[in-house]
Amino acid sequence: MPASALRAIFCGVLVSLVLFTGPVFAADGKEIYENYCDLCHGKGMIGAPRYGEKKDWKKLLPKGEEALIASAINGLNQMPAKGGYKLRLSDEDVKAAALYLLQSVQ
Repeated sequence: MPASALRAIFCGVLVSLVLFTGPVFAADGKEIYENYCDLCHGKGMIGAPRYGEKKDWKKLLPKGEEALIASAINGLNQMPAKGGYKLRLSDEDVKAAALYLLQSVQ
C-alpha cells in the first residue's frame, strides 16, 4: 500500500476520533502524552521526533522550548494542530505534554 494511502487512512482515523469523542479535561503531561502523543512520537510515525531519542530532536531543540510548544499547539509540517486533537485538548494540555516530551531529551 502506498505511503500516501496509509497517511490518508491514518488521518481519517484521527479525524474520526476527534469528531466522535467528547472533550478531555486538563491532566498531567505524562498522561496527555501517553493517551494522545505516543501514537506518533513513540514510534516516529510520519516523521515525528521520538520520545527519548536525542538524535531525532537535535535540529529542533535549538529553536527553543517556546517555539516547540507553539509548534505542538499550532501544528508543523505533517503534525496537525494539537496533534489532531483540537476539540479534546486545551493549549495547556498540549503544553504540558510537550514539556514532558522535551524533558525526555534534555
